[in-house]
Amino acid sequence: MSNSIKLQQIIQSMEKNYQQVITYILAAVSRLFTSSDDSITGARIHVFIYVPVNK
Repeated sequence: MSNSIKLQQIIQSMEKNYQQVITYILAAVSRLFTSSDDSITGARIHVFIYVPVNK
């Protein structure tokens, strides 16, 4: 029983982290389109999106 409970907890925490990552990406992308002056966020989101896609 304890193993299945641990597994559920791990899955739930992974889902939370996944939602946080998606929320961060959406926020960064929208910020990228709204303000071109925010070059730091722009560089971060470019690295975050394009590097995994190219590999």
